[in-house]
Amino acid sequence: MAEIDCPYYYSDYRRGNETEECRLLEASPEAQGTWRRALCRTCPVPDTIRHTECDHLTLEATIQRQWMVSRVRITFALCGESMEELPDPRHCAICASSRDWVFEE
Repeated sequence: MAEIDCPYYYSDYRRGNETEECRLLEASPEAQGTWRRALCRTCPVPDTIRHTECDHLTLEATIQRQWMVSRVRITFALCGESMEELPDPRHCAICASSRDWVFEE
């Protein structure tokens, strides 16, 4: 099986144990529906984490069923440093401004 590149994906195949789960959906209070590995193909979370400006990003997500297709949808994003809700989880003004400093000699 191909490994999934997501910090929230967990798998354990040792000693006959075949456990796979999404720890983001498991921890999200609004998460509804049953997670299955196929949801990872269209999940926005790994791409969001790779491209975010926020160094302290905290997410919540849910499984949304639309037009007979289930998809993972990010429902809440928070910067853990400033404790501000982020309308766009890829952009955090506080973390982005802290990266804009210029080193002067």
